Amino acid sequence: MSRACFVILLLALLSPLGVRQAQAQGLEEKLNKALGNSSFKIRLRAAILVGKKKITSLGPKLQKTLYDEHDSVRAAAALSLGRIGAQDARSDLAKLLAHPKKLVHMSAEKALVYLDKARGRPTYLLDLAAPRLPKNTPASKGQRIARLLQAKLDRQTNLVMEAGESKALEGIKLADHLKARKLKGMSLRPKVLALGGKDVGGTTTLRFKISIMVVSLVKQRMEFAGSGEAEADVDTMDLDIDTQDDVERQLIEAAVEAALQQVLGYLARRTGP
Repeated sequence: MSRACFVILLLALLSPLGVRQAQAQGLEEKLNKALGNSSFKIRLRAAILVGKKKITSLGPKLQKTLYDEHDSVRAAAALSLGRIGAQDARSDLAKLLAHPKKLVHMSAEKALVYLDKARGRPTYLLDLAAPRLPKNTPASKGQRIARLLQAKLDRQTNLVMEAGESKALEGIKLADHLKARKLKGMSLRPKVLALGGKDVGGTTTLRFKISIMVVSLVKQRMEFAGSGEAEADVDTMDLDIDTQDDVERQLIEAAVEAALQQVLGYLARRTGP
């Protein structure tokens, strides 16, 4: 390294910003090691500091710490995951809601509250059930519909997708949990009513129809159903596999969009818990 480059590097390290960056990097390395220390007290302190210092890069390590043998460490890791905004930790946190120790399940709940706030305070906790398909329909069709619905729902800022809360809790416990998070729990249950084609005089009519039921997550009561339908006529002579797949994809997207818009409209108008 030339003398000029060395001087520039030295000045950068000695500047307030350079010093802070070096200190932050050093703290991150120390906390990373401390989270794996044999002493639970050191692991506990490290888990707390990760959240206080907002060290987001240690999120994956904290998620592993949720399964620590000491409940106090697990609780601290949960709270810190919430404080650093680790949205991908939701499913692990949801599992802890069923933990028998109050310290652990309350910390997991508070962490989920932090994550909700980071998303902009959504209104609904939404569960998306696997689509029900007509008999003998390939499972790949249902997977395509599920992915499409999931992608559309992920773009809704007033919704947060269920991460296992309704599996960990039920009844009054689930209701209390939703109240603590200021959320309304709903389940969307899509059902494919028609999917296929009908040949008439050399022309194939492809048709897709879907309904999406809205069911309350706690009471398991149906509240609304949206539906969408789309069809297209295709010349049988030109109907190869790729063409049919492309047309089918467009029909599914159109019908799903129509049904989902009805559902979202209902949720926007809906009042009550």
